[in-house]
Amino acid sequence: MPYAFGITAVLVATAFFARAEAPKARAPALPQGWRELPELALPARPGPVAIESRRGAGDPASGCYALVQRATGEHAKAPAARAALVAGLRKRGLEVSGEGEELAVSGLGVEGRIRTTMRDDGAGRLAAVSTACFFSSRRPDRCKSQCDALLERLGGGS
Repeated sequence: MPYAFGITAVLVATAFFARAEAPKARAPALPQGWRELPELALPARPGPVAIESRRGAGDPASGCYALVQRATGEHAKAPAARAALVAGLRKRGLEVSGEGEELAVSGLGVEGRIRTTMRDDGAGRLAAVSTACFFSSRRPDRCKSQCDALLERLGGGS
C-alpha cells in the first residue's frame, strides 16, 4: 500500500512540473487550406544544434509545401539552425543555393526559399525557427504568394 501512495505522489509531481514548463516559441501560422504533412518532416540528426521539432505542411492538390524547423539550446543560432535544415533538404535530393539570411531551394520539380529568424519562447530563451517553403509547377502563382506570405510572417520579406 505505501507503494501506491509513492506512485501517486510521483504522478502528481510530474503533472505539476509538466504544466510548469516554459511555453515554446510558436511556429509561423500556415496558410489557409494547408494541412499537416508528417511525411515531409525530416528526421533530426545529432549535431551541434538541438532540433526541437520539424513539421511538414502544405496543400498537395496545389503543389505547395513547407517544412518548419525549431532549434533550441546553447548553439541555436540562425546560421547553425539554417545549416541543419539545409543538410536535411540536401539528403532528400534538393539543391540549396545562396548565402546569408535567405537561401533558394530547387530540384525534384520544386522551387522555393528558406528563411530563419530567432524567436523568444516567452521564457527569455531563444529558438531559431527555419522555414523552407517551396512549390511545384502545378499552381506556382498561388503557391508563391502563399510562400511569400508565410515567409513574411516569419520576417523574411519577398
